[in-house]
Amino acid sequence: MPDPPIFRGARHAGAGRTAGSAEQPRAGLNGPVHDDTDADADPAAAGAETDAATRRRINRQAASIVASVAPFGLVFGAAAATAGLSLLEAMGYSLFVFAGSSQFAAVEILGDGGSVASAAIAGLLLNVRSLAFGVVMAPALAGAWWKRAANGR
Repeated sequence: MPDPPIFRGARHAGAGRTAGSAEQPRAGLNGPVHDDTDADADPAAAGAETDAATRRRINRQAASIVASVAPFGLVFGAAAATAGLSLLEAMGYSLFVFAGSSQFAAVEILGDGGSVASAAIAGLLLNVRSLAFGVVMAPALAGAWWKRAANGR
């Protein structure tokens, strides 16, 4: 798998140069990239720094997702407990349905004695707005429609 654009040229500073070409600094993430002997002598050390930075970035992104999803989970758990769902049912519902407002509507309908069919219909009606979003966004997404659908895009 090729390096992401942000890392191209950063690992192997001398890559792509021909013999006899003049020393030309290239633009990098934090300014020009120059050939220095430390990076050429130990390419594993440069890669380890890149890997550590990548891990930190991924951890920051994961923390932001947890910060946004955790309150939703707490509120849904309270709603599910109020509706009489067991812990296993609530967790399964969150795992397989995770659909925002339709999740709350379905728990409310099921808690009031409604049928699964009425909860599913309510969920479909609440999420039909996503169809309009998809139609508007489709031209901006690359690839065939069936590939995007298979990948969840």
